[in-house]
Amino acid sequence: MLLGLRNALLSIVRRLVQITTSLEIRYEKSIAPLRIRILSKAFGGAISVGKNVRIGTGCKFQFGEGSIFTIEDNATIRNNCMIIVHANSELVLKASSYIGSWSEIHARKKIRIGANSLVAQRCVLIDHNHKWNEESGVQRKEFLAKEIEIGDNVWICAGVIVVAGAQIEDKAVVPAGSVARGHVGKYKNS
Repeated sequence: MLLGLRNALLSIVRRLVQITTSLEIRYEKSIAPLRIRILSKAFGGAISVGKNVRIGTGCKFQFGEGSIFTIEDNATIRNNCMIIVHANSELVLKASSYIGSWSEIHARKKIRIGANSLVAQRCVLIDHNHKWNEESGVQRKEFLAKEIEIGDNVWICAGVIVVAGAQIEDKAVVPAGSVARGHVGKYKNS
């Protein structure tokens, strides 16, 4: 009986995902990783959740059709974060990575956050930008996307914006309130 009900619910969720081409989930309470695992069934395994994952209250998730979201063991997403993984794109949070409260991640191509890396509160990681040309200006529905790669043991301080194409080396520190673009090297003590 329960298995039949579970399969029926998964079928309904799959149909909704196909109709809307995205799934939006908002949690007002702290979410158990088991709930994410159940949702991953609706996506045919597009969501992978490790052990001891912690997701805070008020987080909002949106997954497009064909998107891949991987959150490995001991990773944390704090309160009120917004995670958007657009259609046919990928977001990877490696083991023991940490996303601070009120941060936003928008993936249209691929964003990878390395193991033991800390993204402090109110940061924005966005791997795309609108296309623009002189004749018609900004193209609202056309984007240029470039992967963001954040190495292991990186500290991205509060209020940082990480833009398309950023490559942040292992053990780098990105100062508070800055914009990370291009290559960001390893931190060196003065």
